[in-house]
Amino acid sequence: MQRVQERYPHVRACSRISKEEVKDALRRMKSRKAVGLDLIPMEIWKCLGEEGLEWLTELFNVIFSTIKMPNE
Repeated sequence: MQRVQERYPHVRACSRISKEEVKDALRRMKSRKAVGLDLIPMEIWKCLGEEGLEWLTELFNVIFSTIKMPNE
C-alpha cells in the first residue's frame, strides 16, 4: 500500500492520530443522531472502552497513512 507522502508528495507529513484525539472527538460527537454508512449508532462508539479506543485509533491511522479504507 502506498503511503500518503508517496502518493501526494505535496502533502506535509503529519504525526499519527493519538488516542486522546480520538477520545476527544468521540466526546464531542452528538448522540441520538442518524447512523452513518456503518450503521453503528454514536452511543456505541462512545462506550467502546480502552481496547475499543485503541482499535479505532489504529484503524484511523491505517486509513490516514494509506488513503484507503480497509475492506474489513
